Amino acid sequence: MARGLAESTNGEVLLLEAGGDGNEPRFIESGIENLFQSWFTESDWQLKTTPQVGLDNREVLINQGKVLGGGTAINAMMYLRGSRHNFHEWYEISGYDESWSPDHFQNMFLELESCLGDYGEDSLRGKSGRIKISQPPHPSASASAFLESCQSLGYQRGDFNGSDQNERCDYMQLIIDNQAKRSSTANAFLRGDDLPTNLTIRCNTDVESLMIENGKCLGICLNSGENLLGENVVLSAGALQSPALLMKSGIGPKAELEAARISCQVNSPMVGKNLTDHMRVMLAYRSTTDPGATNFLCEAALFTRSGLNAGPETDLQINFSAGVDGFVAEEFVPDGGLEHSVIFVPVLGRPRSRGSIVPKSISDNEQITFEINPGYLEDAKDLEVYKKGLETARQIANSEAMKPYCGEELCPGKHFDDADYLRKYATTIWHPVGTCAIGSSEKAVCRPDFSVRGVENLSVVDGSVLPSITSGNPQGAIFAIAFSAIKRLSH
Repeated sequence: MARGLAESTNGEVLLLEAGGDGNEPRFIESGIENLFQSWFTESDWQLKTTPQVGLDNREVLINQGKVLGGGTAINAMMYLRGSRHNFHEWYEISGYDESWSPDHFQNMFLELESCLGDYGEDSLRGKSGRIKISQPPHPSASASAFLESCQSLGYQRGDFNGSDQNERCDYMQLIIDNQAKRSSTANAFLRGDDLPTNLTIRCNTDVESLMIENGKCLGICLNSGENLLGENVVLSAGALQSPALLMKSGIGPKAELEAARISCQVNSPMVGKNLTDHMRVMLAYRSTTDPGATNFLCEAALFTRSGLNAGPETDLQINFSAGVDGFVAEEFVPDGGLEHSVIFVPVLGRPRSRGSIVPKSISDNEQITFEINPGYLEDAKDLEVYKKGLETARQIANSEAMKPYCGEELCPGKHFDDADYLRKYATTIWHPVGTCAIGSSEKAVCRPDFSVRGVENLSVVDGSVLPSITSGNPQGAIFAIAFSAIKRLSH
């Protein structure tokens, strides 16, 4: 977004990043070993939830990128647009603002994508954008068998980023180029010799709060004590950090701010509310046949409906890969070790549970902190849908094509019934959204043009503005709204 604004205007654009510049192999090369060198390090915010009632009171660690490129620099590179049904829903919530219409999203996808293959509906996919998209260059034999199995069960092999997502399976699409290098936003937009001369990038710079005066945002305050003035401020800190910055600056639910001894500048009750996140859990099998090797956490996927939710959206995503050393929890590894395995990862695609981010009460000498409560599995329907996800994965595993690769079920196996297993082992897949949602309602935190209600010269553009979560990884949709925001903010 920073590059797009710099290219679209004559003004000076300053991009601030709390982490480093990420110009090192682990953020540039794809591959599992690079992920493991990025997670739980200085390049990861390592945020933690409150004890989750729906997960037997477990606390959950949420990885979030603290490096130039944010989550796109440390994630598993899966690229999904979401369902057109998601875009229809947002279009209605926006009051039928054209920049939130399904057709507008399609145009943004065409502009941002550079698909390096034909995935079945070539005319619907972008070919000249900066975000490179490719499938795993050397998928394992077991991933091929997974797709064969899905087709034998009646699912269609096709582009789940095309005209329809539901009941489709294919190799996963990844943000990698034809040399298997990561196409993060930093690598795609902020490297090289062709950067706009009016764009300045400052890394290792922590923002403390916003400067709000008489209903206007005048700039930002850094942790160092430095104040930076600007005509317009755009927050792109993600669905956990953007609402926190708003609340630290006095923009949020008045009662919660005052309880935390924060002076309320703008009473905006929905800041930090509507937190929604996808969940993942592992279904692993011992393989009697070598399943092949993988360099990616997801090689192929199926998108389907549980039949338990009323809407038309896909609500289950089944990711698949050949086994990765060390990924099966030690308590499920059989005596004598585990030579070969395959892994199914059912993802709860459209959770009904909603959570919040709330400032904690502090004493005079303490920094403001926030309680992150996603409310995982608090809605009983989510647990039923998720159990259906395990059943669907087992159907695939028990098919003829998967027999060589799916022997003994390791987890949950005979150790737990499905409901108990989900409560004890299901966790985040790191897709929080919704905490600064746009909408035509005066209660919505942001207007459809991304501006924050009640404050001039301030906008939010990141996953926090999505009114609901996408069916599938939200990365593609977040790219699209960034492209849309460039057009709105540069005029």
